[in-house]
Amino acid sequence: MLKLTAAVMASLLTAAAATCSICAADTPVKVSVSDGTAGAGSSYTVYISLEDIPTNGIASMDFAVEYDNSLITVDKVTSLVTDKVGADSELLSTSAQSGALNVCWITSGNDTLKTAGRAFAVTGRVLSKSDPGAKAKIDIVPVKRQLYKGASGANSKVKLAGVSGGFDAVCTGGYVTAVKKFDVNADGMVDGDDAAVVLKHVMQDKAIERPYCAPAADCTAEYGVVDIKDAIWILNNISYGGTALDISKTGLNQCTYTNGVLHASDVALFSVSMPDSVKAGDTVRIYIRAKDNGGTGFRCWLTNSSGGTCSDGNGTSAEDILSPGASGGSFVITRKATDTANAVLIKGPSYNTNIADLDIEYIGIENITDTAE
Repeated sequence: MLKLTAAVMASLLTAAAATCSICAADTPVKVSVSDGTAGAGSSYTVYISLEDIPTNGIASMDFAVEYDNSLITVDKVTSLVTDKVGADSELLSTSAQSGALNVCWITSGNDTLKTAGRAFAVTGRVLSKSDPGAKAKIDIVPVKRQLYKGASGANSKVKLAGVSGGFDAVCTGGYVTAVKKFDVNADGMVDGDDAAVVLKHVMQDKAIERPYCAPAADCTAEYGVVDIKDAIWILNNISYGGTALDISKTGLNQCTYTNGVLHASDVALFSVSMPDSVKAGDTVRIYIRAKDNGGTGFRCWLTNSSGGTCSDGNGTSAEDILSPGASGGSFVITRKATDTANAVLIKGPSYNTNIADLDIEYIGIENITDTAE
């Protein structure tokens, strides 16, 4: 397949626009962006759709996906029309500008795009600092460049063209709305009603669809399976706080996991992975619910995959040791990352004392600062 850079494709498109006038189509092509939802720090996908495509079809497109970069990123635009124009004739190239991703699409074969519907998928991420309910606009706009080399004026059109000329376009934007993790019914609160929605859909073997929010329900793995475990995690979140970590798997030292409880017996340390890395300089709250049957207590900080210390608060003084007792207790501790961390580390109360007999019922994490955004 012929490979073209965005600059070369843009040159082809602008040259075509300079040599042919806009076709006198009765109805302009409608270009629209769908709405999407995702939790803060999570990925989203929205779609660019085309309607009222001329009979002869579209052979090239040149536009920019403009977005609110204070709330979201736009990381990738993917073609959804490969099977409609032929895998060997479709060319797609993108280039980033501040707050926009430029898209150049062209067919190099005989087939043009004649079928309406979804043409592109736009993927990105809702920034961690986005408040629940915040709406980030995504628009289809002209690419910011000269109209052609040496021109004094700027490009002012979204360019859609057939084999012999261009078409007018009417563009409608969409929104990506940040949702609160676990707020499945999108009422602004995380409570038992959200867990009930998940349980109902799991029992009926139905996908969670609008007006409910599937990304908010998927607590254990982004865009994975919504199951009974998600409902349990919502209830734990209500009780203990933070985004629940998967305590069924540990690193550095292996523990046992039974009936939702992580058990550590005579181990020096173990780690529980976080879904997203914490960058150096970020501060997190760690929520822990545990029972200490051995009476030794334990310490907690951030770590990386090799077990290195990645946060402050790692001493052995009384205030650094968490002692829930055999009846159990809940803790909220704050740690500032000194290096990139990807796990929570649980360790014995001193450098030469193992954890005797500890049951971890819940670990949650909340990033309260994000230096990179």
